[in-house]
Amino acid sequence: MLGPQLGQSRRKRLLDKLAAQGREFFNLALLNRDYWGGSLLQDHGWISWFDFTTAALHLHGLVPEVRLWLQVALPRIDRMIRACPRDGVMPRCTHFSLGDWVDAPAHLRQTLLVLGGPDLYDKAPFDRVVDYLVAVSEPGRDLCHHQHRYESCLWWQLVAQPVGFAKWRWYGGVAAVEAAAIGSTGDACP
Repeated sequence: MLGPQLGQSRRKRLLDKLAAQGREFFNLALLNRDYWGGSLLQDHGWISWFDFTTAALHLHGLVPEVRLWLQVALPRIDRMIRACPRDGVMPRCTHFSLGDWVDAPAHLRQTLLVLGGPDLYDKAPFDRVVDYLVAVSEPGRDLCHHQHRYESCLWWQLVAQPVGFAKWRWYGGVAAVEAAAIGSTGDACP
């Protein structure tokens, strides 16, 4: 991302901007005692902490404060994962948005794995989210609140498809058919 093709001046400006944004987030997180909406699972804090931690890992060695950021962020991520519902049901505070619930953790997981770190999915019940989605998508159920299925292709690629459970493939197929039926321009992952 910050390779030599950017040129020295542009690379420095971009790195300075990323460092400034990281400092701003970190200071606000400390000021707010790292809670948004009063919950470990609330979607604004959930997405922000996962994305911040992913960005911090990418900036490690480039921004001096990253070490401090990660000393706070990684235990915070661990607490958030321990607070996840174990049955796969998305918490109400995520507004039942699949992308909001699973995509940021998927990015962090991939970053950690590339760096030789732990697999977040060993601790988190994201594999059970599909059970929840299959349950609420049965014929005759109200699907109005579950249009989020089209947002999370990264998660489908990283979690659902590699395992290959039939129910996961079934759900992906339903998502693709329903996306085509409503004319969705988003990616529907079979």
